Amino acid sequence: MAPRKSAAAGKDDPCPMLKLIMEKGPLSGQTSDFRPGSRIQIGRVVRGNTLAIKDLGVSSKHLLIQVEPGSDTGSQRWTITDLGSSNGTFLNDVRLEQSEPTVLSDGDVIKIGEQTSINVKFEVDGAENEVGSRNLRRNTRRRGKNQVAELVVIDEDSELGLGVGSENNLGMGLEMRNMRIWEMRVEDWGLLVREK
Repeated sequence: MAPRKSAAAGKDDPCPMLKLIMEKGPLSGQTSDFRPGSRIQIGRVVRGNTLAIKDLGVSSKHLLIQVEPGSDTGSQRWTITDLGSSNGTFLNDVRLEQSEPTVLSDGDVIKIGEQTSINVKFEVDGAENEVGSRNLRRNTRRRGKNQVAELVVIDEDSELGLGVGSENNLGMGLEMRNMRIWEMRVEDWGLLVREK
């Protein structure tokens, strides 16, 4: 498949930040942000990969996402390349050719493995999170079968708990028992992080 043109970054536009939203699969509900210049390798194992996805149909080194020079002088674009995976990489339900970079666009859907579906979003220098971006936290409490991630603001009087179970603001996915491991709180002098 030949690389397609991207509306993501033109000749005079800066290359946008990449946001990968895990819609389905073992990491469902998680979002990862990457700056231009990042090299994102996705596979089944932790070693050598930026994102490890424990989906049986995902190869140990499955795909690579990175910024490459565009056809216009000075332009850059995010591309995705299948690294010779056994079961293939699908972009908007079209199987990618192995070792052939393909340009990513905002709203693309990447499917790999038996269940994993990843939504691609672009933003220019955090345009979506301008207000209060330093005070954002992620809430990944389990709701039903899928995890839902939502961003909320932590103000000076708030507390953030990290641990296992529903009493925590940042759950770790294990709800066998309710346990808070870490506690974070904004103080006058900075952020207090302590073991609970």
